Amino acid sequence: MFFLESTTVPATPTLLLQEETSTAHRTAAPTSFSSLGGLCDFEKSMCGWTHDSMSDLKWSHYSSSSPNFDQTLGSDNFGDFLYVEAGHKSEPQRARLVSPVVGPERRPVCLLFYYQLQGEGLDSLRVLVRDDEQEEAPLWMLKGDQGLMWREGRTILPESPKEYQVVFEGFFDSGSRGHIWVDNIHMSTSTELEQCTQPFSAFPPEMTGEALPGWSDPTVDTTVSLQPMPTYWYYVIAGGGALFLMGCVALVMVLCCHRYHLAAKKSQPSVSFKSTYTGTGQYVGNGTGAVAGSGVEPMLTIRLEKEEPSSHC
Repeated sequence: MFFLESTTVPATPTLLLQEETSTAHRTAAPTSFSSLGGLCDFEKSMCGWTHDSMSDLKWSHYSSSSPNFDQTLGSDNFGDFLYVEAGHKSEPQRARLVSPVVGPERRPVCLLFYYQLQGEGLDSLRVLVRDDEQEEAPLWMLKGDQGLMWREGRTILPESPKEYQVVFEGFFDSGSRGHIWVDNIHMSTSTELEQCTQPFSAFPPEMTGEALPGWSDPTVDTTVSLQPMPTYWYYVIAGGGALFLMGCVALVMVLCCHRYHLAAKKSQPSVSFKSTYTGTGQYVGNGTGAVAGSGVEPMLTIRLEKEEPSSHC
């Protein structure tokens, strides 16, 4: 148990491609079968978790009452947890923690845990599943220094038709210095699978090999697929473009015709009649429309305006 710092932010892990499923170091499996349904905070016991005797390093149990633990590592005010430190050797070292045997699961479940990963080299923390034939498949990996703070890890344990075990593996590169801590391991059946990889403190690496025989991958789809456009939409778009072009041409023709008619009206000849009658005179009512008297000089004026060149509709 521990108090999580409020300043913790999701880490950006270094992702590595995973190797194919490999045969684990053979260890004697526990004879008692257990379920990880409860939370194991290592306050009172190891909850059935054991060390892999074939590993180079072993996990140690830290108690808040231990006087010899290095308090400069940021462990003050924390509860009990498991930890492993680099052995300062020239060759790489591993420490493996194995869970009790878990009965067959009819559906995928979410594994939650807290960890610290701090070191100078390419140290890493992995979570694997081991079947009853001692074959292992990796589920989760985080590589590189993540600082002196607790972070949450989540991964999905696939549906299994047979018994299996969960393995935590801490790896230290040659000559590196650092530590790995693990606490509050919980196999949750109430956490939704969509939330089992949030927050993204670490991502499951790409799988390059086959999964264990009989195992089913969890059906959690977080991708967005884009459906191809139906063929008939191309014809609809092409037809709409043609109609738009025809409408533009028709509009241009109407404007040209309208301009032509206005120009034609302006160019029509104008006829005016002007009479310069002066003096007195009388119209003779003989039906001829003649004006009697003097000073009548009728004038007919015809004006022709020059027609500006324009296109004819």
